[in-house]
Amino acid sequence: VPPVDVANQRFALRVVIESTDFDQVLKKYEPALKKGDLTQSATSSNGQNGVRFDGNFTKDLRGAVVIYKVRDKTVSIFTDADTFKPDYENIIKTIKFNL
Repeated sequence: VPPVDVANQRFALRVVIESTDFDQVLKKYEPALKKGDLTQSATSSNGQNGVRFDGNFTKDLRGAVVIYKVRDKTVSIFTDADTFKPDYENIIKTIKFNL
């Protein structure tokens, strides 16, 4: 997979698995929440609870992300444009975690 240049590329689906603490990942979105650029909601997929953010991530990027804590990792699943949201909604409903 090539490196993602979020400033210049849009993807229908982007998955990031990182060792960063779940709470630290959520804190990255606090400034945009306070400005009103993003909205936050609870979500779950097949019994795994997570957090969802929707709205403007940057002035040029409007989309959604769902974030899950999976064992010692944080999994973020993005869509980089509202155009892709119908397919994104269908995909995130089917996510299954091997815990």
